[in-house]
Amino acid sequence: MIPGPSSSGPRLQYFQANDPETPGPQLKSLAATAKCPILLASVAANISTPNDTIKSLAFHENVDVRIGVIDNPSVTSAILDALVQDSSDDVRFALAENHNTPAHILFLLLDDENPYVSVRAANTIERLKLEFGSNFGKTDTRPEFDFDRADKEESGLITLLIAEDNEFVRSLIKRSLNSHHRILVVADVADGKTTVSSVLKHQPKVVLMDIGMPVIDGVAATRMIKEALPDTRIIMVTARDRAEDINNAFEAGADGYYLKTSALSELAQAIVTVADGGKWLDPGISSTILRKCLSRHPIAVAGVETKPATADEDKTSLALEILSYETERLFNANKIGEALAVCKAALAVAIAQYGRDSKEAVSQLSTLAELHYIKEDYRSSESLMLQAIRNREDLLSNADQETDHLINFLGQMSEASGNFQQAELYYSWSLRIRERLGQVVKVDEARDKLSSLLEEERLQHEPKEL
Repeated sequence: MIPGPSSSGPRLQYFQANDPETPGPQLKSLAATAKCPILLASVAANISTPNDTIKSLAFHENVDVRIGVIDNPSVTSAILDALVQDSSDDVRFALAENHNTPAHILFLLLDDENPYVSVRAANTIERLKLEFGSNFGKTDTRPEFDFDRADKEESGLITLLIAEDNEFVRSLIKRSLNSHHRILVVADVADGKTTVSSVLKHQPKVVLMDIGMPVIDGVAATRMIKEALPDTRIIMVTARDRAEDINNAFEAGADGYYLKTSALSELAQAIVTVADGGKWLDPGISSTILRKCLSRHPIAVAGVETKPATADEDKTSLALEILSYETERLFNANKIGEALAVCKAALAVAIAQYGRDSKEAVSQLSTLAELHYIKEDYRSSESLMLQAIRNREDLLSNADQETDHLINFLGQMSEASGNFQQAELYYSWSLRIRERLGQVVKVDEARDKLSSLLEEERLQHEPKEL
């Protein structure tokens, strides 16, 4: 809950200040009468606030209010020009990191007396050059935001609706995304029923959808929206990482799944990816899926005759046993960092003695993956799990039908992002799982999918005739 007075009056004013549908005259009246800096900062950031009111708030004594002006995607260049000379380093830093700041202002901030401001401006310029090309800044034009849908689509602007029942989380997400040069938050709502009606009204390009919402849950709301507006892109933003929730969300038509445990800074990238036609699966989810395929214990390979151990191998086995025991001890003592270091040493020993593809090495890889997962370092966890399964595909014997469904989705994510080699790997795993489970029809589906993917890859690399 946002800190503030508990009476309904101030609380209502806060909602009005954050709601882009609040009429301009009402926002102007709030700015003239309110004393609370939090409330005024929200008015300053509201896209419906009249320009003359934004101009007056740009010179407010409170720093957060002036930063709110910078966060407003409709603020004019003239107002931002005045803030370049602001006495507060925080205000100038906010200008330097905002992707809506005009290029000429960013270049001015390169010479700022505060090195943190100048470095931030340089980083923002580099990111925008990656987005718009090396010509960024040579023609400095700042698009004026109107509400004509065709103009928004033509300019590449992503209209966004946030559906989240927690007021604080909703406000945090909105404030974070308002600074992105391509994202415009057109509405934020607190329950599933209002989400559906608001999407039908505003027809945003992307919807951020919480699963656990009152009145109508996020999965049901997603299904209703997709039936009415199939081109609307929906990203589930939730703390739930159970396979059942993931399945239900994607079966309802979701285009992405984002865990609240992930860095908020990555949410904008998820929105842009999905808006541009791609798919987004949080690394924490793919790690959860792949963990089901792994075993931390060595797996005997059927049909492979075991050789008597040599004296050196006996010593190495003892060393691995000691290191594995120490990893387990440190893990139980909640010393994850130290456990990681010991496990890396055990992996090096296993590779040196038995080889990178050995069951001993894969066992240590999977343990490393588990430790990174516990640290919520999902990207490292996913990478290690992928490496383990690549090295010993017999680990897929732990996979069931539910895992097959989710691995297929990983394949779809990779294919949608143009990573065909990764997609081929996932679909190959799916084929092996289905063969083991004896699912004849699904085996044929997997083979057809692999064939079409390989043909698509071949066509991509085939030299074009002149």
